[in-house]
Amino acid sequence: MTDANLVGTRPWHTDDVDLDELARLAEAYRRAQGEADELRPKLFAAIREASGDDETKQVDIVNATGFTREHIRRIVKAQAKTSK
Repeated sequence: MTDANLVGTRPWHTDDVDLDELARLAEAYRRAQGEADELRPKLFAAIREASGDDETKQVDIVNATGFTREHIRRIVKAQAKTSK
């Protein structure tokens, strides 16, 4: 057995690649990315609104979004920069 056999299929062998499935996955990824791009401004606005609310604690925003405290801080800070 040669070293080439131990490595597996060579990159230029496409016998096992389902190109239709690859194309479907790529399209699904592009759609999901587009949806994320549309939702991001709404999410960030909601985070800023919650952050400005004296009753909402940052830990509650972190728990609700799954973002880190630092990421929340950056989102809020970015709005402050554009408001000036």
